Amino acid sequence: MKMKKTISLCIALVMIFSLSLSAMAATNENILEMSYIVYDKDGKVKECGVIPNSNARYSWSGITLENGETAVFKKKDGAPFTIAIGTRCKFELSLNKKCKIRAAFVRSNVDGVAKETVKTWNVTGKVASLEYTLDNHNGSYFYWKTTNLSSDAVTINQASFTF
Repeated sequence: MKMKKTISLCIALVMIFSLSLSAMAATNENILEMSYIVYDKDGKVKECGVIPNSNARYSWSGITLENGETAVFKKKDGAPFTIAIGTRCKFELSLNKKCKIRAAFVRSNVDGVAKETVKTWNVTGKVASLEYTLDNHNGSYFYWKTTNLSSDAVTINQASFTF
């Protein structure tokens, strides 16, 4: 009888521990792979792809943006990110050279259609690290986008998103 209680207690603890790990992962997710779409100045799709995990066994040449071109970043499957109110988000780009870019955090519907721009930043540098805490905006679907404001082309060598 005592052995059954001990086994039951151990099973219950394992279940509680596994549930708490799942909850922790949902609140601090580090997105290692993202899909991207590059739009030209006229809003036409120029390029699509997936930014691989930095530990991938293949090479990736990055995303080159000419002046005025925009890259949109979503989950690997192309869907927007689902983010809860109060969550701190960090989007970081590593660029091949110092340049001026505009980054935006966009609220969308479940299909990824933009509803409103929540926050924008203008950044000049070789690394663009952008952080934002999601406040009281309605909806829970979001994605990032960035536009090259420099006169020369710039290449995004790496992108990451943590929330």
